[in-house]
This record gives sequence, structure tokens and C-alpha cells, in this order.
Amino acid sequence: MCVAGCGVHETHEHLFLECSIFGIIWQPIRNWVGVYTTLPSCALAHFHQFGSVVGHAKSCCSFMFLVWFTTSWIICKERNNRVFRGKENSIL
Repeated sequence: MCVAGCGVHETHEHLFLECSIFGIIWQPIRNWVGVYTTLPSCALAHFHQFGSVVGHAKSCCSFMFLVWFTTSWIICKERNNRVFRGKENSIL
């Protein structure tokens, strides 16, 4: 089950994109960087679409990939803190 306690089976798509606790971090991130499209629920497709914003320079796409990796790292770190250390922090 999901370590966030939402009651759903934990998969990487659920944890990183769909979870009502961890997955919601993407909305403020999308607002911050100005991505206003619906993102896919497949992690690989989410990565490609988030980082490859149409009409932006290559440097902008590199920044978007960096934001995606950093956000995913924060989610992963919080998940591992909850599983292995029994600590719970707010990710928002």
C-alpha cells in the first residue's frame, strides 16, 4: 500500500503522479513554471511532455528536465524517509 496512507497500491505512477499526497506537488510546480497542459499518467510520457515544452529553446527544456528530476527526487526522498526512518514531512 502507498506509504502516504491514501489506501491505494503503490506503483511508481501512483506515487509520483496520481497520489493525493505526493502527486499533488506537480500542480504548484506546473503553475510556477507556466505549464498549463494536462500531463499524462505514465511516468515516462510525463517526463517527456513536461521537459519538452513546445516552442521553447533548448536551454528552457534543460531547465524543465531539471525541475522534473528535482521534484521527483523530493518525492522519492520523502517516501524513503517515511518508509525507512518513520519520519513524515510536508512536501508542499
